Amino acid sequence: MQPPYTRYAAIYDRTGQHRFGETMTELTLHWLARRNISPGTALDLATGTGSAALALARQGITTTGVDSSPEMLDQARQKAEGEGVRVTWQQDDMRAFTIAEPVDLVTCFFDSLNYLLEADDLRRCFASVNSALRPGGWFVFDINPIHRYATDWNGSSDVAWSDDQLLCLFRAQFDAATHRSPLVLTVFEREHPDSDLWRRWEETHIERGYPLHEVSDLLDDAGLDVADCRELDEKTMKLTGAATESSMRAVFFARKRHVDGKIPA
Repeated sequence: MQPPYTRYAAIYDRTGQHRFGETMTELTLHWLARRNISPGTALDLATGTGSAALALARQGITTTGVDSSPEMLDQARQKAEGEGVRVTWQQDDMRAFTIAEPVDLVTCFFDSLNYLLEADDLRRCFASVNSALRPGGWFVFDINPIHRYATDWNGSSDVAWSDDQLLCLFRAQFDAATHRSPLVLTVFEREHPDSDLWRRWEETHIERGYPLHEVSDLLDDAGLDVADCRELDEKTMKLTGAATESSMRAVFFARKRHVDGKIPA
């Protein structure tokens, strides 16, 4: 059994999961552009293998990628070097990170915030985001409501990825008392392309669902005003109507207040 994103880091992009961050970056920049907002600086929180950070940097945005996993950051650095794209990478805890200069935009994608298992963890994270943003800056993230874990992740098991070199299986449970959902990822990986020997290993990923109103209240307490909260249709990867507690995934667009409590024009 491996800690989350230890061994998984090396195969993460092979399973196609990197595409989520790329698409969410496109959606975010489109949402901002429709409001005549063009961020010049950004921080991608829980950046993983850096897909969202690289997508931001390709648009000419000065970008920092922050993650707690050294293995995931190693993959991100390799991708950036291979593309010749400049991103500043930083290993840090999303609950208590700092950066040298405030940015225009902070992103955090693919239910990364659901890995924070206590409300106080979310509170600390939002406070760190507030400190990292300039007044009027934006915080855009997605999060899974409790409903998703209680239904889609409750007792489920399936094939997450399969090809002739790799088989990834998952099985998840939901604890209604804690709103937590442990997910065990089991991987069978061929040792060499032409080998008949397969290696088996596992990682456990624990996430927690939060009521959307609680997330909104914690943002407000941190000085971040929710401008929009939309449901994401993951089949089409498009934002639809207003997110509700029965949504499978919600996307928040929040803006930092000025010190006097007002949002700058």
